[in-house]
Amino acid sequence: MSQATENVRVMKFGGTSVGDADPLRRAAELLCDAQSESRVVAVVSAMSGVTNALIEAATSAAAGDWSAGARLTDWLQCKHSRAVCSLIADDAARRELQTEIKLLASAAGRACDRLAIEERICSRTFDFICSTGEKLTARLLAAAVAARGTLALAVDASTIVVTDDAHGAAEPDASATRARARLQLLPLIAAGVIPVVTGFIGATADGAVTTLGRGGSDYSATLLGAALDAAEVVIWTDVDGVMTADPRLAPEAETIPQLSYAAATALAEAGARVLHPKTLRPVEARGIPVRVRNSFAPSRLGTLIAAFAAA
Repeated sequence: MSQATENVRVMKFGGTSVGDADPLRRAAELLCDAQSESRVVAVVSAMSGVTNALIEAATSAAAGDWSAGARLTDWLQCKHSRAVCSLIADDAARRELQTEIKLLASAAGRACDRLAIEERICSRTFDFICSTGEKLTARLLAAAVAARGTLALAVDASTIVVTDDAHGAAEPDASATRARARLQLLPLIAAGVIPVVTGFIGATADGAVTTLGRGGSDYSATLLGAALDAAEVVIWTDVDGVMTADPRLAPEAETIPQLSYAAATALAEAGARVLHPKTLRPVEARGIPVRVRNSFAPSRLGTLIAAFAAA
């Protein structure tokens, strides 16, 4: 393990942890605090509700709804611009970010227009549309971090995570992804910049955008953690860790303080909603621990997932 990566933490933020301006501000604070102790790479999901809206718009467009693209563009701009106005005080930075949001939202809308013309689902175009939410969030969070005086840069994982062409459920090429991650992210890390990387997204070797499947941002985080030989991957969510039951259905549910990789994977495969079933594959072989924590209650330690559960 190189000196450049021996103290890196990858911190992934789920949809509710970046759901609007206040959670984004909290995520930025967590990243800046962590950067004072170690080097940090962030991985982000789309804001709550955005991926569903993207899927609905793409599906409607493919069914011949010519207005789906315009509605989506307006909705994306409105939702993300509200967060910009709350997060960013500097006029120039706010205008620049609003311009980026407009460009990304418009691109998704135009892609919906193409589906409406063809009146069919094109999996490649569908993945391009679905990737928009993470791209928007990455720019918002990077700007929120920068507003706190810490260097940050939004990075599209389509330039890092190399996958096959199974659109909607793409499988990463770990070796190619490792090479690209180290080439692109290590110089930023060494310069004290926090890369804010889009989760859920990859691309084929020829550059076609792919997605890793719903919940794939967890998988993105551990792929990058393994590629960078990170000291730890932290998955920030809206519950206190892996629980004994769904706390929304069972208020008496308790946090499981420690789990082995095997036990956590079994829970995920059985339908536990905290982790994507593939999440632990990249880190288990390298013995990189994963913590699941609550971004709304960061003083709680959450669940530690490692090679074995300590006694």
